[in-house]
Amino acid sequence: TMDAVQELSDNLGTGLNRESLEILTRLCDYGVNPAALAAVVVELRKERDALAAA
Repeated sequence: TMDAVQELSDNLGTGLNRESLEILTRLCDYGVNPAALAAVVVELRKERDALAAA
């Protein structure tokens, strides 16, 4: 099942590694809103990129 998630992630070009996908999947299993998780990932990437550009 994680293989399928990883393949889908790779096909969509998310840039998420297997460990990140496992964590995000577990959080969804625990009831965390997937849209909220996606927003957090987007914001963290923006912060990372801003720090890298500084």
